Amino acid sequence: MFIGVLLADGVAGREALTMLVAQYRVERPNLLVGAIPGLIPVALLAVTLVVLRRLAARPPPMTAIAWGGLLPIIAMLVWGHLQYWPLYLPERVAPGFPHGLELVIVPVVFAPVAMIVGVIAAWLMARR
Repeated sequence: MFIGVLLADGVAGREALTMLVAQYRVERPNLLVGAIPGLIPVALLAVTLVVLRRLAARPPPMTAIAWGGLLPIIAMLVWGHLQYWPLYLPERVAPGFPHGLELVIVPVVFAPVAMIVGVIAAWLMARR
């Protein structure tokens, strides 16, 4: 998302890569630390798939359920990053409160809820 926003704002490719490397070195907002909350809904999806496989008398179609949960997670994470990075880039000046919370609230609250809805919808559609 970081590079995509830079390129959309007209920053040259080489300069965008330089800014990306520089962004990994700063304390706030560090791209590596910002990506860690995005793993929470994916881990929750993995746990959900394992639990469904173990508890179901007849194993449900796991591929459909996995995609049903993963696609809403990806959509939510992309939406959250698109809310923050265009405000931050290309000047690299952190916007004030409440901006930046998108990078935490979306993966911790919105993405798991969307994942649950997607898993249920995929399970119901696969049962037909």
